[in-house]
Amino acid sequence: DQVGLDASSSTHEAGIAVRVSMHFDDSRAGVAASEEWEAVCFPLPTDPTAATFVEVDHDARDFIEPPVDGVFTAPDAAVSQSSYFTRFRSALTKHLDRNEELTLFRNRTLKAVSRPDETEEDFRDRLASVARESADEDLAKLRDRYETRIRKAKRTYESAVAKADTAAQAIDDARGDAIMGMGLDLLMGRRPKQRSTRAAENRLRSAETKVEKARNAYEDLGFAMDEDIAEIEAKWIDAVDDIEPFSVGLEADDITITDVTLFWVPR
Repeated sequence: DQVGLDASSSTHEAGIAVRVSMHFDDSRAGVAASEEWEAVCFPLPTDPTAATFVEVDHDARDFIEPPVDGVFTAPDAAVSQSSYFTRFRSALTKHLDRNEELTLFRNRTLKAVSRPDETEEDFRDRLASVARESADEDLAKLRDRYETRIRKAKRTYESAVAKADTAAQAIDDARGDAIMGMGLDLLMGRRPKQRSTRAAENRLRSAETKVEKARNAYEDLGFAMDEDIAEIEAKWIDAVDDIEPFSVGLEADDITITDVTLFWVPR
């Protein structure tokens, strides 16, 4: 139907069926793929460089012996001369060089190119897996960088808390000593002495200030790490969306004509 044949007609005209192996190669993008291309040229032009091709899948089973009582119209094309087919092959190669390309998808951020039989959705799924692995690697490095700092900040905080507890206990002890001293003075008939806990209270205030500072430093590190984690996660999620069409063309030496068949069709 694509070449306008009429199965009921007894008159036959000549055409040419071709099969071509095309190799799409882009070493920089890591692409190396081969595809088979099949087409027919009908009717045959007198000048083979003016040949037009209709892409049609075919195989040997599509070509049967013509009827013995059929009428075969001799083509104007010089198909009996090898030079015609030489020029025909050259025209076919130029046609494919100009018109055929392999369209893929590319992600520059993840340095990945889709496979020839891979849909954009499947390519995106594969990219998501690659991005997840990259994110996990970055997160592991991030946690390693923060681990020592967080451990140190935690020790500083725990030490400050311990010192503040000691300072608070010192005040309690000083107040207890002051009360006992006043009681002893009264028992001995002496005027009670004023015993100050000011120094201990100053030490406690200083220790509590250090506790607050250490707590803030410890919490700030946690917040900073959470922000860096979120940034890494967002970076690799966005990377998956960096998809664009990518075409690989042909060169003359990428084209191999594997079969040329002269056939007759009723018309």
